[in-house]
Amino acid sequence: MIEQALKNFIRDHLDYDMLYTMNFSTKNDNVVTVYSNGGDKPSSYDGVLIEPSYQILVKSSDFEKAYNVSQSIFKLLHRQSDLLMKVVFNDVQVDYKVYLIESSLPILLGVDEDDVMTYSINIKTHIREINY
Repeated sequence: MIEQALKNFIRDHLDYDMLYTMNFSTKNDNVVTVYSNGGDKPSSYDGVLIEPSYQILVKSSDFEKAYNVSQSIFKLLHRQSDLLMKVVFNDVQVDYKVYLIESSLPILLGVDEDDVMTYSINIKTHIREINY
C-alpha cells in the first residue's frame, strides 16, 4: 500500500547517510528498509479505514548510528496524523489519507555475522484511499 510513501517520508525528514529501500535490500550496512506486513482484514464497506502494518528495519555497523536512526524514525512516525501520501504504481498515482500512525518502540534484534546492528520498528497505519 503505502510502503513507498513511508520510505520517501522517512528519507525526506531525516538527515542520516543511509540507503532507503522498500520490501528488499541488497545492502546490509547503513540501510533503512520498509517492509509491508499486511494488516487487519479490510471492511466490506466502501470508504472505511484500512489498517495495513509495516516493519522498518534499520541496519548499521555503526551501533550508535543504528540506535539514533531507529529512535529518530520512531519519533518521526509515532502518532503522526493527517497526512496525504501519494503512491505511484505502473504510472498510476493513488492518494491515501493517513489518519494515524501507531509505532512500537525500536526493538533491538541484535548483531549479525557481519557485525551489523539491526533494529525493528513496527507500525500500524489507519488510512483510506482518496477518490476524487
